[in-house]
Amino acid sequence: MNTKREVIIFSAMSLDGFIAKPNYDIQWLYDLPDQEGCDSCFKEFYQTIDTTIIGRKTYDEITKGGDGKVYEDKKNYVFSRTRKGATEWVEFRNDDIVAFVKDLKTKPGKRIWIVGGNPINSILLEHDLVDKIQLQVFPILLNHGIPLTSCNIEDIKLKLIKTEVFSGGVVDLLYAREDWTVQV
Repeated sequence: MNTKREVIIFSAMSLDGFIAKPNYDIQWLYDLPDQEGCDSCFKEFYQTIDTTIIGRKTYDEITKGGDGKVYEDKKNYVFSRTRKGATEWVEFRNDDIVAFVKDLKTKPGKRIWIVGGNPINSILLEHDLVDKIQLQVFPILLNHGIPLTSCNIEDIKLKLIKTEVFSGGVVDLLYAREDWTVQV
């Protein structure tokens, strides 16, 4: 029996494939009208994880104007080239993310959420360390910004596992790689 923990990218995304505007600005997400159903979908997902992996730019954007508090009931790792140490809420890491995630997958626990952004998504996909990708596609065209991934490998073929459409126009999509064994 495979006891490895599942690693999942869960992200909001514009219809044209961007997870943020330039400079990792995600304010567009908060400026949209209420998207009924998204909150309950996120809350359901959130209960399935106990660990997050976050890039420093994404972390800075999430905590902008705040006290650095993020997902306080989870173990949070922020990968950064410049910041070190830990706070009450996060542990800053600057080691090899591939080796770190491989090791983390062997430890007991719930799923591991890759909060993002693009560099972390890309590295982990390139090294075949992502088990699922769940996207909430919002009805907005940003026309520029940070894409979900910029992998340095050719096609990663995915299979659709689940689709849910919310009344506000958001579509929740759950994917796995074609060659992955999947349990929903």
